Amino acid sequence: MIIDDMRDFITSLPVENSHYSLKTSNKKFLSPDFESIKNIYKVFIDIYPELKDLASYQKFVKVFNEYDISIRPLKIDVCSTCDDYNSQIRAFTPSKNSAQINSLKTLKNLHLKEAEKFYQKLKELKSELKFDKTQAILTIDYQKNVPLPDTKRNIEYYLRKISIKNFCIYDEKSLKATMFTYSEHFAMKGANEVISAIDFYLKNYLSSEIKILHLFCDNCFGQNKNKFLWTFFQTLIHKNFLKEVIIYYPIPGHSRLSCDRAFALIERKLKTHEKIYSLNQYINLVKKSNNKNPFRIVYLN
Repeated sequence: MIIDDMRDFITSLPVENSHYSLKTSNKKFLSPDFESIKNIYKVFIDIYPELKDLASYQKFVKVFNEYDISIRPLKIDVCSTCDDYNSQIRAFTPSKNSAQINSLKTLKNLHLKEAEKFYQKLKELKSELKFDKTQAILTIDYQKNVPLPDTKRNIEYYLRKISIKNFCIYDEKSLKATMFTYSEHFAMKGANEVISAIDFYLKNYLSSEIKILHLFCDNCFGQNKNKFLWTFFQTLIHKNFLKEVIIYYPIPGHSRLSCDRAFALIERKLKTHEKIYSLNQYINLVKKSNNKNPFRIVYLN
């Protein structure tokens, strides 16, 4: 009886899919307003006050974990198109503007279906080419800038600090991430740096059997979507280093890739360090961020 009430309550909670695609998995997310499972439990007790002494928090957590539901973290880097649709939908009154709301929801779903094609293509390639030694699947991206030094002193808030740049190339078949790390006084974040990192990676870490390259990246024109990168790959093909290069670009705002998961591990590790004084200290931190499959570090020079 108590377990059934808990399950009924949990399934009645308002959930949503991931922002980055229409349906990447069965996982659902609750609003970050809940903050914690303990707060959800408090709502449950408010609705079922007669179960306060019978339904323990530990029992509620056990039942909650039966479902593939998490509390969604605060959204960052949100797609502007999705956000516009959501703002317009919230602006209407459901009882008076149901037709407009349904129209906007339809347009939003069409937008998400288009965004899903990018992820679906990556998923299909990973399945089809799993044992194909002549084709590689890479994803590339830059991590957000990390300030150096970072000592948490209040005076630093007003000072201009050097930024650490971290460019990731992730092999979707071997699940190995390579980080090209350097500081701002050495180089910036443009097409030249991207080409330098990719050129080094292809010549040092890519098997000589690879002749077709599938590259997934975001729409940043200064880094990935420009004539310099395309000309670089044309040169490699002209020299018979590769036979074909296929670059996949997503709908802006829906470009979350494996690189971002690697960056999340680094940022989680950063939170455990109170002070970062040097580039070497940061690189040592990156090396310890992934114990299961350590990142390969390359100094861009």
